[in-house]
Amino acid sequence: MTRDAIADELFPRLNDEPQDKANVVHTFVQVRKMLEHDKHPAKYWTLKFFCDWVAHPQLAGTGAQKLLKMLDDRLPSFQDKPEKWDPDGLVHNILSFQLLRKHLCEFLKANDLPTRWTEDEFTWNTVVRFYGQQVLDTPLVIDNHKNALQYVRKLEIVGCEPSQEVVEANPEQKHYGFKWLLTLNDDRAIAFPFTGNIPERPANWPTQGIRATRS
Repeated sequence: MTRDAIADELFPRLNDEPQDKANVVHTFVQVRKMLEHDKHPAKYWTLKFFCDWVAHPQLAGTGAQKLLKMLDDRLPSFQDKPEKWDPDGLVHNILSFQLLRKHLCEFLKANDLPTRWTEDEFTWNTVVRFYGQQVLDTPLVIDNHKNALQYVRKLEIVGCEPSQEVVEANPEQKHYGFKWLLTLNDDRAIAFPFTGNIPERPANWPTQGIRATRS
């Protein structure tokens, strides 16, 4: 498919809310094809990584290595003072998929495509839950014989449930969540549960990011 044909196919998909995991996977695969046409501009390496992640049983490529290096660089602070491990919020943005959201939104805007999937909070909640289900048990791994990370060996989502403590503390709310597991070179494992809130969509909510036409 040509780049324009891919964009034309994506336009109505991105104007709508995904109804199943297959819809999300197909959309990211098509975005990945657009990046192929663009020769993978360096500024979109994170988006390419997230697109690759939905299509592989495990991932050990350049994008996965860069992301794991980000975590590896912060781990000494975590071991010393866990509360100081994430001063710039990067780890949270990875585990909450806000990094994916930001860079996907930038790509959609740059390519004149609807931004509903990223700018509409309610649609994004649907997208991120389907995305997390797709990459469940799809580890990011690194071969430390070739890439000398000091601590990190593997990162994966091992469950798609919210934290029970958060659910019990807020019984009036709906939640989604991911159970992240970081495996270190010494075989220790560190669990990072992430829980997000699913708000009720107001009856008169003006859906954000919808585009009428593609110019």
